[in-house]
Amino acid sequence: GVIRIIAYAGGDIQAQEVADELDLDTLVAIERPGPALDGKYYTMSARDMTQSVAIARLEQLLVAKNRNGVSLASIGIGDGGNEVGMGKVQNGVRQHITHGELIASTAATDHLIVCGVSNWGGWALSLALLSE
Repeated sequence: GVIRIIAYAGGDIQAQEVADELDLDTLVAIERPGPALDGKYYTMSARDMTQSVAIARLEQLLVAKNRNGVSLASIGIGDGGNEVGMGKVQNGVRQHITHGELIASTAATDHLIVCGVSNWGGWALSLALLSE
């Protein structure tokens, strides 16, 4: 397979067009900020990232479909509660994580890898795929 790295400008994206153009079937989000209830993107320490940088709303890809009309499979990897994927456990983030009420991501993925360091979760996923 091929891994392409593409930069997107801040704001909304045309998710289905991107999925079609790249012929996507699976999304993996590692340490990617997800929107909180108020639509803003926060760091673990509750700093509002939208005040300093335009963030591409790549989580919009979670509703896209592949060329066969099937929803894209999605995996989120996070360590703080504010990442894409953590929407799957947002109530737990709100209750148990410092600043959780503010920073909890609402973007859920099909599968979630919660880890002490997101990059380590990415390595774990990569190694698991290699063993297949």
